[in-house]
Parts: sequence; structure tokens; C-alpha cells
Amino acid sequence: SNAGARVQRMGGNGASKEATVQSFAAAGHERKLKEMLDVGGVPVNEPDEHGMTALHHAASLGRINSMKVLLERNADPHAMNTDNLSALHLACKAGHLEVCKELIQKDKDTIFAKDANGRTPLMTVAEHGHAELADYLLQIDDVKAKVNATDKYGATALHWAADKGHLAIVKALVEGAGAREQLADAEGNTPLLL
Repeated sequence: SNAGARVQRMGGNGASKEATVQSFAAAGHERKLKEMLDVGGVPVNEPDEHGMTALHHAASLGRINSMKVLLERNADPHAMNTDNLSALHLACKAGHLEVCKELIQKDKDTIFAKDANGRTPLMTVAEHGHAELADYLLQIDDVKAKVNATDKYGATALHWAADKGHLAIVKALVEGAGAREQLADAEGNTPLLL
């Protein structure tokens, strides 16, 4: 596999221990990951050149078992990469429901993280059209309470879902969570105009 080839390249001579931990997390090699963290003494939250920690890599690729290993060793779910994305943002973007559940269970405050454009995990899900994940997030009272939160352009999760044509999410936001259809973004667009 592609990830396996990358692990072999990175695990060779000269690769940093941190890069090897990140590649083991990305490839889902839990045993080797535990060994590097427990025996090799590699810091669990060490970022790569893009600010990506091993937890970011595991979450974005849906490697739930790697993620559990990392969280058990106090990986920081609030760490942001250079694009100001948390592990939860990356899991939401990719639509990894179980990974998102695990991250939120570990630390519920991760649902409030905002990326460089002020987007929350719910906005990320709305933009990328992961309806099952949107339904899950909207069952969380704190998410539902902030359903009309805006990014730095004044867009809400409803704007994102409507703009991308994700009708199941539009319906869940409006009917299930009471998202306001008349809220205009910075350009004066309401979700129904999009």
C-alpha cells in the first residue's frame, strides 16, 4: 500500500523518530507506534513541518486504533496544524464518524475549535456533505446551541451546506437544529439565495 511504502521510506536510516511515529500512526501500525512512544521516548505531540502531529495523521486517515493509542498517551486533541486545523477538523473533512466520536468523547471542547477561516467542525462537515456525521454533531447540545455561529466571512454551517447542495444537511440544520435561514453572510447572501 501507499502508506506502507511511505513507512518503509521514513523508517529507514536518517528518518527522525518523530517522523517515524507519525508514519506509524498514519499507516495504522499500533504495535510499532506503542513501541516508539513507550520505549523510544518520542514526544506524542511532536509536529511535522506542517504542524501535523501523529494524532492529526491518524484522525485524517480514519486510523481509530492508532488514535486510541495516541490519546491513551495524552496526545493533545486541541493541537492545530499550520492551517489551524485540529484533528477533529481533519476527521470531519474526511467523514470519519467513529474517529470524531472518539475525539469528542476524549475532550468535548474540541467541537469549538475554529480553523484559520473561523470554521467549526460542524461547518467543515456541512461543506463536505457528511450527513451522518452532521446528524451526530447536531445531537450534541453545545453544537446545537451554536448552530448559527459564523466563520470570518459571516457564513454559517447552513450557508456551507446550501452552497454545496447538501440538502440532507440543510434539512437537519433547519428542521432539527433551528438554524436561521435568513442570516446573511458578509456578501449579503442568505442560505436560501445560495
